[in-house]
Amino acid sequence: MNTLFAVLFLLSPMVSKTPVPQDTLNDINLHFTIGATSGGNVTQPGFTAGGKIEYLITHPLVVRLSGDYGFSDIIGREFPNGTLKSTELAFEALAYRGRNEYFIYLGLGVVKSFSKFSPDQIDMFYFDNIEVDSLFESGNLVGIDMSGGWGYRFILGGRYREKYSLEFGFQETRPDFTFLITRPDRKFAEVFRESKVTTFWVKTGYLIPL
Repeated sequence: MNTLFAVLFLLSPMVSKTPVPQDTLNDINLHFTIGATSGGNVTQPGFTAGGKIEYLITHPLVVRLSGDYGFSDIIGREFPNGTLKSTELAFEALAYRGRNEYFIYLGLGVVKSFSKFSPDQIDMFYFDNIEVDSLFESGNLVGIDMSGGWGYRFILGGRYREKYSLEFGFQETRPDFTFLITRPDRKFAEVFRESKVTTFWVKTGYLIPL
């Protein structure tokens, strides 16, 4: 009886005699990207480049490990002006949809940033926060740096012929700025100020199947 039902189902008009090609991707890809950032709350527009390795778990879910390097300029009143160089590692999950030569996908990722900040002039920087100013009454500011921080990113992308990509994204990380000062009672002291760094970016890419 089950065999009869299966045969009737396959012969019914509901089942196409010419199946539609499935929208699938390569199992493993190397993905190289280059792009620009539009700036954010404390950064100006900058440059970014990176690489990713992607793995197709099952249609339509893809996971990938991403590494990016970028630089931009810091602006704003809370921190001195300078150059920010960042190396970012991310684990991302994507859901895609498409057919034939075109795909679109949405993604979410967890980011760990490793940052290096080079201020233009620390002797011209003044703290606006009175509570922070009091920490510097008996010391001199001798250095400013920026630590890494955790964050997240949203991704919207498209692909053509499974080789070319165009991605848009939004990212937020929370690194710490480190202020080094000299005091009479000790050689150095550190003061941390957490910052929320938001960035919008656009990237073009090329994929190599493995």
